[in-house]
Amino acid sequence: MDLGTGTGIWAINVAEGCFSDATIMAVDLNQIQPALIPPGVMPKQFDIEEPIWGPLLADCDLIHMRMLLGSIRTDLWPQVYRKIFECDDDERPANSAFEKWAELFLDGMDHFNRSARVTPQETRQLLEASGFTDVRQEVIQAYVCPWSPDRHEREIARWFNLGLSHSLEALSLVPLVEKQGLKVEEVRELCAQAKRETCVLRYHTYCNIYVWTARKPGPPQ
Repeated sequence: MDLGTGTGIWAINVAEGCFSDATIMAVDLNQIQPALIPPGVMPKQFDIEEPIWGPLLADCDLIHMRMLLGSIRTDLWPQVYRKIFECDDDERPANSAFEKWAELFLDGMDHFNRSARVTPQETRQLLEASGFTDVRQEVIQAYVCPWSPDRHEREIARWFNLGLSHSLEALSLVPLVEKQGLKVEEVRELCAQAKRETCVLRYHTYCNIYVWTARKPGPPQ
C-alpha cells in the first residue's frame, strides 16, 4: 500500500518494474493519478488523518510513505503510524537565503500544527510505541545541486534540485504569509534568492533523507 501516493509514480514503478503480480493500493486524498495505470494498481481516495482505516487494505506485505511531512497534523502522527536541510561545508554565504527560507518555512508549518521537521528519535519512539519491532533508520544525503564528483550522485542531485527549486514558492506562500507575516512579494523574492543559491556549485548543501523500516509485531506466543 502506498500512502500519500500523489501522482502514483512509486506504485506504478513498483507494479511495472518489480512485482508484476502485486496488488498495490495507491492511497491519496486527491485523485491525480494518470488514466492509464498498470492493472495491479488500485487508486483509493482516502484521508489518512481519519481515525478509522476500514476502507484500506487490512493485510499488506509493505506499506510505503514519503514526502508527507507538512501534510499531516503534528498531533496525528502517532495515530498514522501508532533539520531537514543541513550544510556542513564552510563554502556557503554568510547570510544564506536558503537557510533563512528553511527556518521560516519550518517555523511557519509549526504554527499550522503540521510540522515539517524530522525528529529521528521521536519517530523511532512513535513506531516502537505503536508496537513495531526491529525499527531501523537509514540516513541518505541528497545533494541540493550537482557538486559531487560521483556521476550517479550528480544525476540524482540534478533531479532533486529541479523538484526543490521549482516548488519553493508553492511550499512557502501560505506558511510564510499567513503565519510569518511576510508579504507575497517578499516571499517570492526570498524564494528566488534561495533558488539561485541552490544552483551554485561551490555551496555543498544537502538534505538528510531519513528512511525507517520496521516489522509489525508477530502473533502472541
